[in-house]
Amino acid sequence: MNPTSLQNKAKQYMKLWHLEPGGEPFNTHFCFLWPCLKGSEELMLKLLSEECVDDLGAYALKLFDGHGCIKIFENENAVQLLERVITPKNQPSLRQMLLAGNEDTVTNIICDVAARLHDYAETIDKKGYPAFENKFINDINDTATNMRKGGIRPPDMPMFERGLALSRELEQAMHSDRLFLHGDLHHDNILYSADRGWVAIDPKGIIAPRAYDYAISLVHMPDLPEETIMNPRRIERMSKIISDKSGIDQKTILQFAWIKALQLGAWASGEPYKTQCIELAKIIDKFIT
Repeated sequence: MNPTSLQNKAKQYMKLWHLEPGGEPFNTHFCFLWPCLKGSEELMLKLLSEECVDDLGAYALKLFDGHGCIKIFENENAVQLLERVITPKNQPSLRQMLLAGNEDTVTNIICDVAARLHDYAETIDKKGYPAFENKFINDINDTATNMRKGGIRPPDMPMFERGLALSRELEQAMHSDRLFLHGDLHHDNILYSADRGWVAIDPKGIIAPRAYDYAISLVHMPDLPEETIMNPRRIERMSKIISDKSGIDQKTILQFAWIKALQLGAWASGEPYKTQCIELAKIIDKFIT
């Protein structure tokens, strides 16, 4: 759907949900966003693009019910009405803090948000949500399919095969530690709210071991300088902070980070991101073998 069509659809939902424009609309890779007002309440109208139409993220927000993440008020036909995060002008984003060299502070903030999400997730009944419950093992199978389609250099295939084996092993060994997780908890998906502090946005939703949520922040860093991403000392230090804050063994954190880097490398279609993910996996591999 083109931007004009999305904006026309947004206007229909503005009328349906009794909203008024509260700012200029804008586009991201996968959605159309329009700040809006309902009375004096500041909200965000979000329309998913055709490439990203599923209700799992909205359903995840509904399950978390505002605990550690933004609130969702309406969800219909790939249109969501969300809490709007108002960030003070002098408050840097996690990306800005990371680029300024404040990696330890960023890691601690991510851990604090993850802990709030996970504490509430303890109250969510994991049964009855097959789309989320099967997602971890489905991701493993999708990784296997993608890596065998091509694009992985023959010298790297043994590492990917080891990654698949470890994924299945951890899925079984850590079955009792599984919770309903955010599923995409990295620095661009956590914003500072003047009213509520740091909150998560854009959950994917997955039922998996807790380490999965923490590990993503070690590897999912698109568009950041390569020297930031590929620094082994950064990976070791951040994984130690995560381990100390979460109580999860550091090696387990690194194992999940390694698996995630391999998944991203198998799924990525464009360069240099694909090669970057694979090279990052090789760096993490040295810590766990």
